[in-house]
Amino acid sequence: MHCDRRRTLARLPRLQSGDREHDLMMIAQTLQWLAAEASILAALAVAVTLVLGRGRLALLLVLLLAWLHGPNAQSVDAGTATALLIAVLAMLPEPTWRSPQAWLLGMACLWLAGWLPWPSSPDAAWPGAPVANVAGWSVGLALLAGLVRWIRSGGPFELVFALSLLPALPLLLGSEALRPGWLAVLAGLVLLGGLWAAVRVAYVDALTGLPNRRAFDEQMSRLSGQAAVAMIDVDHFKRFNDRHGHEAGDRALRAVARQVRGVHGGRAYRYGGEEFAVIFEGRHVEKAEEALERVRECVEAMPVRVGTGKRAGAQAVRRGQGGELRVTVSMGLARRVSRGRPAVEVLKEADRALYRSKQGGRNRLTLARA
Repeated sequence: MHCDRRRTLARLPRLQSGDREHDLMMIAQTLQWLAAEASILAALAVAVTLVLGRGRLALLLVLLLAWLHGPNAQSVDAGTATALLIAVLAMLPEPTWRSPQAWLLGMACLWLAGWLPWPSSPDAAWPGAPVANVAGWSVGLALLAGLVRWIRSGGPFELVFALSLLPALPLLLGSEALRPGWLAVLAGLVLLGGLWAAVRVAYVDALTGLPNRRAFDEQMSRLSGQAAVAMIDVDHFKRFNDRHGHEAGDRALRAVARQVRGVHGGRAYRYGGEEFAVIFEGRHVEKAEEALERVRECVEAMPVRVGTGKRAGAQAVRRGQGGELRVTVSMGLARRVSRGRPAVEVLKEADRALYRSKQGGRNRLTLARA
């Protein structure tokens, strides 16, 4: 028995050594698979960015693909050149495929991919400049530009561009095994951003940022239990547009949407045109009237800054000081007490109550008849 135990213990180092070799082989195979899958994901992400008109992200992915698969991918010069090109890409306006910057960056991709001549030495490529400093400053400037663009626009793709540059410097100048993972993560973020953008286009109103009519209809179809629906209409909005222009009208709609969005206990939607809708559910139904009155008062007191135009004579449009206009809204509110009552009937009642608000002089809230 002791002899068998000694033989087993003697074999353990060999088994552990074999396990280590097996683990290393599995890691190498995983990295190879990731490199192949990263390229596929990146190509798919390029197609998505082209469809969505995001030329900057498309060129970034193409640059990384060319660098990763080019014959000079292991060269520090190639990493520094990629960092410089990323910085140039971050500083330029959103490129289109017909713009000169897109063609120049495309030529740079061919250069990185090895289809154009490559300098023979680092000194020839970057005379008198340490490559690490060049790459570091380039990545830093690109990251700063990406963050500034995201802060100004708030778009998901600008954030993806900035986040993708965080690990750029060590991966461009070293850490070769992790480069496919970087590309795969970037491609995945782009695809997620594309999905988010598609959902936003389908369910969010572009002008006001509120959920749109489709989102409202789907929420109405899911209503259960006690609920209330309010319809809101901007008074004399057509006259407002005719006298002050569509730009002023859009600004007024955005201002009203900000107030409606803040309604307590309800969720606001842009129903269409100058109409908005609010859905209250559960315990918030009882306080819906009070919450809507507060919104109506805030809209009435809210200034809408526009350029000076023709004198406004409509009841709901009153000129203030310094090119400021004011608008009012009419509202109709209907409650559903019984679960058996269809939601579409509640919506019709709210619409009829809104009509009575307009007949009664506008700038008021009317409750649906029981």
